[in-house]
Amino acid sequence: MVPNDKPLSANTTFWQPLTLELPAVPRAYCTRPEWSTCGESAWMLLSKFSWCNQLTITQIGRLFAKSAETPATDIDLRRADRINIDVMQRALGFSSTTMRFSFCVEKQHHRLWLAETELRYCLQCLHQGFHATVFQWRFITRCPIHKISLRTGCPHCGMAISYRLDSQLADSPLRCVSCRNLWVPLLDKPAGRCIPLAIAEAHVFKSWASYIAHAIGPAGNSDPTPIDPATGCFSEAHRKAQRAQQMKRFAYIATLNRLYPTPPQLQIESLNNHEIFMTASTISSQPDRHALPLPIWPQQQWRRFNAAFVGLEAILNSARNPLVDAAMSNAKIFRFKNHCIAAANALPITHAATLGWCMSWYGYHQPASILQSFPHPAFGLAAWLAHIPDRPIGMRRARWHVQITQWLHNDLANSWHTWHCISTFMHAHGKYFFHPMLSQPSDFAVAWQTTSQEFTSIAH
Repeated sequence: MVPNDKPLSANTTFWQPLTLELPAVPRAYCTRPEWSTCGESAWMLLSKFSWCNQLTITQIGRLFAKSAETPATDIDLRRADRINIDVMQRALGFSSTTMRFSFCVEKQHHRLWLAETELRYCLQCLHQGFHATVFQWRFITRCPIHKISLRTGCPHCGMAISYRLDSQLADSPLRCVSCRNLWVPLLDKPAGRCIPLAIAEAHVFKSWASYIAHAIGPAGNSDPTPIDPATGCFSEAHRKAQRAQQMKRFAYIATLNRLYPTPPQLQIESLNNHEIFMTASTISSQPDRHALPLPIWPQQQWRRFNAAFVGLEAILNSARNPLVDAAMSNAKIFRFKNHCIAAANALPITHAATLGWCMSWYGYHQPASILQSFPHPAFGLAAWLAHIPDRPIGMRRARWHVQITQWLHNDLANSWHTWHCISTFMHAHGKYFFHPMLSQPSDFAVAWQTTSQEFTSIAH
């Protein structure tokens, strides 16, 4: 070696590491979309994702966080507004339809308290590796596929299972943190996997999810704070009574869940409305209020229902009378096992549609009430009027009254057609069930609000 030479390691031209310019590749995760089905809950989807990837709650929170400042480390999985749905959809490899039915509501909802914060499950579905979002609603009491009651708590030790994206879901996915028993036994076997639902079974859960979303309605104002009128202070007893009253309003869904594998057809699906626009030939003069019939109910007790309402109720009564007279020819019409349930052979479909139609428009909760005297105005008609569009500026009251009358005639026919579809569905399953909320007149009135711009153009 020459003394003046530098060592080879110092020679920068002797060895250079080869660096390849590779394209940036996003981080990929292990997913099993073939294990899941449309209608599966976000809790089960994330549990499977956590099972496959063994990530910490911090890593999962950063991945699905809505923003970097608020990691999703303790998130209520009943609502979707705290999770980045697009990232979750890409990471899990699901379609947008699957993600749509994975949460109870899209954002904070004034009726979200009707969904349980503790996991409610069907044991057979859980063993199969499936959990439906609809199980979280308190008025769903049994699995529509397996016909068994829903449960809460670990199947082995009874420990509560939180319906949240938290450390329990990350550290012990699909396994109890207390007794360490696995909830999906198939995963413990060689080449273990979860079994997806059949297409027909997935359609059942999708139907229930759509029906419940329609029943609870869009998010609105929160319920008023219950105040004790005697003290003027917040009352826990009044709050419980208020929620019990709301729960009673949706109790009919529990009966549907008990009687039928799928809910009846939504009335919005059976509508075939043809929009009615006023022409010069349909304009009539202001009706003579002195010629209006007197109401059957005591008018002095319902003074806010004016002569215009009485005139519209007369139209309702004129449509009701021939329908009821035809139904009364059936002697078996009121042979019910309880207040609102009857065997399918108790009455024809057309008569069943008449009973339901009367209950919806008059606000009765028992079919036999249609034969009684009218102690109050037609509450269904009042709800229908409360949801029609506002009268456009510049349109005279007489012309607007003609338009409302045309809508009423149209919706009376459409609502009977809807009840006929519902009765046909019930007849096929062996039992009739009657409840006014199965077809609400207010929903028909809301459909007319889409033509409010046309009303304004007509007015001018």
